[in-house]
This record gives sequence, structure tokens and C-alpha cells, in this order.
Amino acid sequence: AQVFGPLEVKVIDGGTFNANGNLTLNGGQLARTATGSFNLATDKSLTIQNGGNLLIRLSDVQPNGDQTSGSLEIGRTGRGFVIVQPGGTLTAERILQGGPVGTVANPESKITLGGAGAGVSTLTSNGQTSLRRTTQLTGPNVAFTSTGALTMSNQHTLFADITGATHSSIKVPVSPASP
Repeated sequence: AQVFGPLEVKVIDGGTFNANGNLTLNGGQLARTATGSFNLATDKSLTIQNGGNLLIRLSDVQPNGDQTSGSLEIGRTGRGFVIVQPGGTLTAERILQGGPVGTVANPESKITLGGAGAGVSTLTSNGQTSLRRTTQLTGPNVAFTSTGALTMSNQHTLFADITGATHSSIKVPVSPASP
């Protein structure tokens, strides 16, 4: 995995950051902001370690009036992997997970939250969250919140890796049931 030093991840002019290598944020990079969209595809990963904090936000309005969504796209055109370790924080305007169905040799896109260690693994979507592949919550110290609609397709797998007497939940606002 490629570890970036104390440099800020920036998407210039509301563009899109396409990971062409694996990206790891550690505690030395306490707060980073990516404006625009953040795409993980073609077997790339994003790891937020203890003390790491990545905010993917809506871009500033460009002179031509365009604005980029602030989306975290995980494997939409390939396979992508997001890991938020204990003590790490990842926030996006919306989270979209997809990609091809996995095999033993080529696992499908996955979000992994929690694990051994101190601290809470925090993943927040400030809007829509669409999960179409695999999500794993390990232990009681995971804070996964979607303030907008949460969709788990019939191709989504949710793993609850229970390691203690209590376990984490996925938090979403109350909304009316769909017919």
C-alpha cells in the first residue's frame, strides 16, 4: 500500500480523484479534504487508520456553474475496497458501492469497518447510501450513519462480526415505508 505523507488529498477544480494506487491515511494526516468525487475502482483500496480523517465534500461552484457531488464511489466500474480502522473517520456527501459480483480469486467490492484496537471506526454519509456488494462491521465500536436514504440491494451482503456482548448498528433516519 502506498502511504501518503502529510500532504493534502485535493481534487482540483471540482474534478474527480481516481485512485491509481492504494491510498492509506494514518494518524499523521489528521484531517484531509477531497472536494469533488473520490472513485475507487480497478482493485484499488482506501484505508483510514487510527487518527486518520478524510472528508469528501461537495466542490465549490466553478465559474461555469458546475459543482461536483462529493461522492465516495467504491467499485462502481471495477472493484474497490474501503477500510476504516478503529480510530479512523471517513465522511462523504453520499456513498455508492457497486462493481462486479465477486469470486474466490477476485473478491467483490467491500467496506470494512472496525477491528481490533482502541477507538471508534466512523463512516458517515451525509446523503444517499447505496450498498450493492459487501459491508463488514466488526465489534461494538463502529459508527456507521447515513443521514439520507440507505439502500441495500438484493446482491448486498452484510457481515456482523460480533466480538463482544454488544454490537454496532447502522444508523439511518426514520422514513416512511415504501409500498
